[in-house]
Amino acid sequence: MMKTHIVEQGECLATIAARHGYAWQTIYNAPENATLRRRRPNPNVLHPGDAVVIPEKHPVHSQIATGRQHTFKVPRETWELRLRLRDHDHEAIGGVAWTLTYETMDEPIEGTTGDDGLITVPLPSHVRRATLSVMGREHSLDIGGLDPISRITGIQQRLTRLGYHPGAADGVVGPRTRAAIMEFQASQDDLDATGHLDDATRERLLGMCDDDGRVLEMEDELEDHPSERGAPAEGDDEVERDEGDDTFDVDEGQHSSGDGHGVLA
Repeated sequence: MMKTHIVEQGECLATIAARHGYAWQTIYNAPENATLRRRRPNPNVLHPGDAVVIPEKHPVHSQIATGRQHTFKVPRETWELRLRLRDHDHEAIGGVAWTLTYETMDEPIEGTTGDDGLITVPLPSHVRRATLSVMGREHSLDIGGLDPISRITGIQQRLTRLGYHPGAADGVVGPRTRAAIMEFQASQDDLDATGHLDDATRERLLGMCDDDGRVLEMEDELEDHPSERGAPAEGDDEVERDEGDDTFDVDEGQHSSGDGHGVLA
């Protein structure tokens, strides 16, 4: 019997599929999820409230000989977390030692960034949160928790990943979010630093954070009129940003399967 799963904040198709005992391709490519595929060209960037149809399971029949012991192997998906370290000029930080930890693991995973600043780590598909320790700092990673670029929360999340400070991902364009947008625009040579969202700004954030070849038109309808606060809330009266040679951005890349499909972290 088919059932419908309503996406909650922090979920992606990888975690939903693992919970129901499916490969993500089976769920995403099901005919019943045609609408979902149109709205979410990246199957692992979902939005709370999205409806994902869980197809009915069908038994698999095998002919085997009696009187013998048989072994059945169930394919297990390989997931990969990809992160890229960049400095405030958005240049890659290579040759830096890092450590990654998550719950239920036996020992921390250690490595060094490549020349392109890339960190690649295999992870079980059920992992939702991890901690990255690098250059004397710890960063909490919400794996699979990225909202679509068409949403204000998705804009806020990507600004945070690039080292800006829009405040909480609450879907409201308040003073801190507005200042973070303007600061990001000012860091790009070909964007006007207006502090207002436009297609060029969304596309630049999409390209820098997602890097999966999508175009803006493939997302669902943009939030053209985001909520705005008339007056600063507590803590919204200033924007803080660390400066110095040892500051950097953690550009959370993709949590992907072995076939190269990306699941944004």
